[in-house]
Order: sequence, then C-alpha cells, then structure tokens
Amino acid sequence: MGSTTSDDAAIRNLIASYAHAADDGDGDALATLFVEGGGLESLGKNIAGSDALSALIKGIYDANLKHLQLNTVISVDGAEASAVSDLVVQALVPDAGWQTAAQGRYHDKLIRQDEHWRFTKRLIVWHRATPGAVAEQLAGLMSGGN
Repeated sequence: MGSTTSDDAAIRNLIASYAHAADDGDGDALATLFVEGGGLESLGKNIAGSDALSALIKGIYDANLKHLQLNTVISVDGAEASAVSDLVVQALVPDAGWQTAAQGRYHDKLIRQDEHWRFTKRLIVWHRATPGAVAEQLAGLMSGGN
C-alpha cells in the first residue's frame, strides 16, 4: 500500500512536533511521539523509553539549540513507514547570535498505532564535517540521557 496524503501530512507533523518539543525542552511531549520502548540512536549511543528521552530533551534545551528538519522523503507501507530528513542544528552563541553548530540526517522508522503515527527509532547520522568538539558535546548529551 502506498502512502496517502493524510499519511504524509501526519508523518510530517510528527517530525515537526519532535523539533518543537526538543526546542521547547518538553521531554514529556517528545516522549509521547515514540512507541513504548522506542528511541534515538546517535554516535554509537542509544536512548530508549520515556524517562530517558525526557531527560535528554531537558539537556538539549539547556544547550540552547534549534533543530531545523527539511528535505523529508517518506515511504509508507501499510502501518509502517520510513522517513529521511536533513537536519541543521543552530546554537545560540553568547555575543554572536545564532550559529550553525552541526548538520546531519535523521533516518526514521515509524508505525501507525491507534490511528497515530509514532517513531519506533530515530537514527541520527551526523555530517562528516561536524566539528569534533560539537560531536563530543552531542555524545555527552546522549550519554546524559541514559
């Protein structure tokens, strides 16, 4: 079964809701976007479950980051889907304003549950040009969520 306009719209709204919750520091809202036991993988670290996801988002909020997700491509097969989205992370740098901190790509696995799309897994692959110091900070945030 191919995707429908309503599937595409619901998945795009889910992806946008993730960025909004992360940028607002709303870990509880972000955790509801995942199936039970679902989670994130980045830089060799995995975070799964509502409590760990919520803690991670609170750490991201304290880092003053803004997540921009774009160029999303969605593939739906019945009640399962995958999506790939480019990611640009902006950071608020004191006395310098907003600066691009990192770029990468989300590789999402999704499932439709109770008429709502949810993430089962978000794999974040950082662009090869992401500075080492930024990658270390990101890995630290991921470690803090465990």
